Amino acid sequence: MTARVLKGVVNLVLGLALGFLVVAAGILLGAPLLDEPLLSQWPVVAAQPGSDWQASAANMEAALAIEQGVLRIEHFGYGWHWALRVLDLAISGTLVLAGLWRMRRFIGEVCEGLSFTPGSVSRLRWIGLILVVFPLWQALRDTLWHGLLVRQLPDLGLALVSSFQTPNGNGFQLQFSIDWGFAVTGLLLLVVAEAFREGVALREESEEII
Repeated sequence: MTARVLKGVVNLVLGLALGFLVVAAGILLGAPLLDEPLLSQWPVVAAQPGSDWQASAANMEAALAIEQGVLRIEHFGYGWHWALRVLDLAISGTLVLAGLWRMRRFIGEVCEGLSFTPGSVSRLRWIGLILVVFPLWQALRDTLWHGLLVRQLPDLGLALVSSFQTPNGNGFQLQFSIDWGFAVTGLLLLVVAEAFREGVALREESEEII
């Protein structure tokens, strides 16, 4: 795949990502106004994995269900569940768009034959850092959800245990959805950025000698 084709692919992905974020923002803002629920779900490990459970509570503004190892929450209004969804969209969307934009700029420099420049090194570093930060945000996001649920579920007779505990009785364990592959890729890009920096320094030295 040539650099120009790759740039076209990145442009397409950037456009699709921007469109998706606009639609998602519209849904997040409009659903509570229309009294429509927003769905959040996570994989869980329950003490009784074959059993289904459903409950709702007015003070939570949400309906919860555990079905086939998945916790589903339909939440209404502008409560804490909604605020976390908005925060996740804002941070995740910003990271994705920033990474794709810098990748687009970097590929554009490659197309112009300007690969070894201070600007390209900076862009590679930023892309690497964004990829490292993304799963860290996923971990923080799921921790915030865990903290929210652990305060609400006891009122319904359920217990949310940590990943270091074994669920028993009416307890279950929330499985964090973290993709550490992004962090590994980001670290590799940071190494590549250092190699590019060395290449830029060597080229500048050779130009000075000439």
